[in-house]
Amino acid sequence: MRHAVQIRLFGDPRETGSEVPALSISVNVCLESPTVLRREASRDVVPDFVDGFAFGDALGIGLRCMSASSWTVTALSPSPESCEAVSRRALIVSGHTSLILEQGITFSLFAHIRFVLGQTRVLPVRIAQSQAFTGDTLSFDVHATSGDSSLIFPVQLHISQLESRADTIAIKASYFASDISPMAFIALPPKDLNALHQTLNPPILALRVLCILF
Repeated sequence: MRHAVQIRLFGDPRETGSEVPALSISVNVCLESPTVLRREASRDVVPDFVDGFAFGDALGIGLRCMSASSWTVTALSPSPESCEAVSRRALIVSGHTSLILEQGITFSLFAHIRFVLGQTRVLPVRIAQSQAFTGDTLSFDVHATSGDSSLIFPVQLHISQLESRADTIAIKASYFASDISPMAFIALPPKDLNALHQTLNPPILALRVLCILF
């Protein structure tokens, strides 16, 4: 029975002229610089922008804590790169930080998020706009504290700009779940032409609430 298990795991050693099964192992080593927080881009929640407007009000930034001590994200601020590209300013609103771009887009930290060693969490940020944003990159700094220590962590997010009149297959949208977790879903734009203007209707996001009475 043991010989059958060895064949299953390592192959029949007699095919190589040996009575001892051989196991080949490959190891890949990658060196990482010491860091307190590390970006986990696969956990990001970034909605598409349609005609310059975010298709949803939720933005999620994936971060992982690499420090033995706990850290709490408390604020956002303009990054040096973003200040060169567009004028921005930061305001304190209700104890949290709102990052306001002159192009009409505002990012507000939804809540202070605490990280412990090895924990990966998605930082919730709310998006608000007063006019269209035409850029393809969002850059800002994340501020975190741990006791008397503090750090600034740069974040850069690439966004997809879509046109409502274009032949768009799908649109990535976002929202906040009940526990303030940023969530994403795919929305399909209308395919039928407007009878009056003979053009595609713009996509409109609407949530339907179903009430069940007993």
